[in-house]
Amino acid sequence: MKSKPFRLPAGQLKGIELVPVARLLSFLTGGCWTFTLFLFFLQGQIISKRKLAIALALWLIFAILLTPLFQRFLLPWLRQLTARQRLSAAIFSLAAGFLLIPALPLEVPPNLLLAPQRRLAIIAAGDKNPASSGAVVEIHWIDTGVYALSFNALQSEGNWQPSEGGLVFDGAGQARLSWQGPTLENTDILFNTRPDGGIVEVIWDDKRQVIDLYNPAAAVIHVHEELPFPAIVRVSSILLTGVSLSSLVFAALVGLAATPPRRKPAAGLKRVWLALALPMWAGWSVYLLTFWPAIMSPDSTNQWGQVLTGKFFDYHPIAHTLTLWLITRLWLSPAAVALAQILALSLVIAAGLGMLERYGLPRWASWLVSVLFALSPVMGSMSVTLLKDVFYSAAFLALALMLLKATLSQYTWLKSGANWILPGLAAGLMALYRHNGFPVALGALVLLALLSWKQTRKALLSILLMLALWFGVRQAAIWITGSPSGLALADTPILHHFGAHVAAGTPLTDEERAYLNAVLPLDAPWPYRCFSINSIYNHPEFDAKRFAANPQLNRRIFLDLLRRAPQVDLDHWLCSSGLVWKIRATGSYMAGDSLVLKDGNVMWIEPGPFSPPQASILPGLAPALAWLIRAPQENLAVEAILWRPATYLYLHLFCTIALAIRFRSWRQTLFASPAALQSGLLLLVNFAQDFRYQFPVYMLGIFSLALLFLPPPVEDTPPEGL
Repeated sequence: MKSKPFRLPAGQLKGIELVPVARLLSFLTGGCWTFTLFLFFLQGQIISKRKLAIALALWLIFAILLTPLFQRFLLPWLRQLTARQRLSAAIFSLAAGFLLIPALPLEVPPNLLLAPQRRLAIIAAGDKNPASSGAVVEIHWIDTGVYALSFNALQSEGNWQPSEGGLVFDGAGQARLSWQGPTLENTDILFNTRPDGGIVEVIWDDKRQVIDLYNPAAAVIHVHEELPFPAIVRVSSILLTGVSLSSLVFAALVGLAATPPRRKPAAGLKRVWLALALPMWAGWSVYLLTFWPAIMSPDSTNQWGQVLTGKFFDYHPIAHTLTLWLITRLWLSPAAVALAQILALSLVIAAGLGMLERYGLPRWASWLVSVLFALSPVMGSMSVTLLKDVFYSAAFLALALMLLKATLSQYTWLKSGANWILPGLAAGLMALYRHNGFPVALGALVLLALLSWKQTRKALLSILLMLALWFGVRQAAIWITGSPSGLALADTPILHHFGAHVAAGTPLTDEERAYLNAVLPLDAPWPYRCFSINSIYNHPEFDAKRFAANPQLNRRIFLDLLRRAPQVDLDHWLCSSGLVWKIRATGSYMAGDSLVLKDGNVMWIEPGPFSPPQASILPGLAPALAWLIRAPQENLAVEAILWRPATYLYLHLFCTIALAIRFRSWRQTLFASPAALQSGLLLLVNFAQDFRYQFPVYMLGIFSLALLFLPPPVEDTPPEGL
């Protein structure tokens, strides 16, 4: 049966003259961009007529240049979208634009155009302290926050005379200085004290302060006054900045969501996708040969010791340690695990690209994404580092790709045969390979079951398989090995909050004080750092067993402290969660790799009783690759582009939303659900700035670039909520 062509309706923009609309949009957008640039680069602390003239000229230039661009590109793109698509793009763009302000982060300056005019009066009435020999008032400095005020700008009454760097009133009669103009929120006036000093009154608007300048010895009195801005001064700046950023996101999103050339699904690609793994095998193998037999962090050597001794502990998920044990039965070397990791990651990525090719992705786009993965120093170092996060990330990416496959097929793929086994298997591995993987995997499958309502039974079977794998394999492994459960570490984020309250001086009850003092003496003191729990957890006096043995008490105290001082928890949460949402790691750090640079040498295996020797096969490349991995992390701007997980989370969400708008179906956003669930959970419980926690989100960010080249289907498909 021949299908009808897929057409996008012109929507409400049909028939509207483009030129007047383009001019209006250019005028408004140009104005918004102009005043945003004015705030950041032109305004400074003094607003002059020259600066305003430059801003108006810039506005005119923007309006002229943007009009043909809007007429030629933006408005035709908008015509291809329905009203609901345009509304969806606008809502997402607004949210993204304002989120970028704290994420970058941008220090948005106040809008001094709306700053109020303040009034200053300095009054010397001839009054003095009885101990003083006179009523002299000597002013050394006046700073309005905008600039150091020239004494010539003051209106004076009385006998004021210039002194060394200031003004002095001899105390005879009365005198007054007055001024009116803009200030910042903090002002300072410096007075000189002296044996004949008098009493002076300082008035900012209606705020009065009386200062006695008598002092047998010469000194300086610092008079500080805070003059808060009205809310509109800062709110207007944030609105201008947020809307400007949103307009850029909106233009990019609409351009990508507009219909690209449609392609029929490719045929005969069942095995060709394997070739897409070759660049990744080649690129990452260079890292393995250089850092042979593998890169090993303290966690890696701990698990390697378990493999060698046969004494297993679930603090690092026991299923992952047993996977290492199983892989090394053929070859007892960390290199065997590294090779397995390279194979798992590259095959999952290549299979995903091959799947998209069957839905019309151009072959050159597949190769482009494959090469990006192959050349990434992040992928090169992580793929050969023995961490539970690597196999977890492979399962994570596999599950996300299966969700994408399900939505692209309108859930018919889930219905076909025993395909329901694959999401359940991937989710089960996620739950087994990381302790926080269980809620992420379960949440993603629940969303699949809810959205694929015609295939809910198959999705429920996937959930049951995942639960059976997680409970059966994990419990059997713990029972056989006699390992204590690693879930005892689940309260670690609570310990981090306790540290925040101790550092902030939150009042404690006798019970709380006694318990916290037993966990870690309060006079230790608690070495709290908001971005890492390590300073507390690794403290030699920290009683980890006592803390782990009292989960109910921990949670009760946490809730009591939260109710008592919620601002402390909020401030701590904003700092500790920075790994997830902050693009630039200002005021913090991020642990990106496991290399150690010591005395000019590169160390890639943590020393320890079970650590294998470093035996590079390509030793000459070690310094160069170490620099390639490390150098981007030493520059905040470069790190934000190449390493920060938040950058790739936003990229993944942006590409997924663009795909959903282009396909006119919100079901495509199911692809982003694992990353959203993982990031949302980490927002709440993160206690260290370790890149590896968000490694799967990084991979999804790069892979999502392929979605930008994926055309909508040829078949006519009904819209689903968009």
